[in-house]
Amino acid sequence: MLNDLVSITDQKAVTTSLIVAEAFEKRHDNVMRVISRLECSDEFRRLNFEGASYIDEQGKPRPMSNVTREGLLIVERITGIDLSDVVQLPATDKAFVRWLATCSHNADTQTPAADLYGSFCTWYRANMPGDLPSQKWFGLNLGAFGYQRKRTNTGRMCYQGITLN
Repeated sequence: MLNDLVSITDQKAVTTSLIVAEAFEKRHDNVMRVISRLECSDEFRRLNFEGASYIDEQGKPRPMSNVTREGLLIVERITGIDLSDVVQLPATDKAFVRWLATCSHNADTQTPAADLYGSFCTWYRANMPGDLPSQKWFGLNLGAFGYQRKRTNTGRMCYQGITLN
């Protein structure tokens, strides 16, 4: 059953709020309520909980969300539903996604890499046991999420599109 939860669309792992509700025997309106009340930036919500609709058994259109893998991790944290069989990420990667949800995302911004890593380290120490992931690991993860590293005119290394709240 869990393999039916996630499909690959545009090279991204996605599912829907409807599938999550059905698979974990939750009411769909409650899953949608959790998604609407998530404490994350508008940009993170837009990228990971795309609004969509489906036709119910009465032939009426109803709202649902297309949910990315990163969005599933946030839903898992809020609901306590164990999605580890669906979302196979190490704890450090799950922590990265949780920290990323606290940031703002704007294509026109540049934030120094050291500031981002410092923010992540502070968040990680407060929320996770064990050793901090390396700065190299952190940079690779930012790159995997599409944030581009650029050197400014002053020589500082920055990441495009992400800002600390």
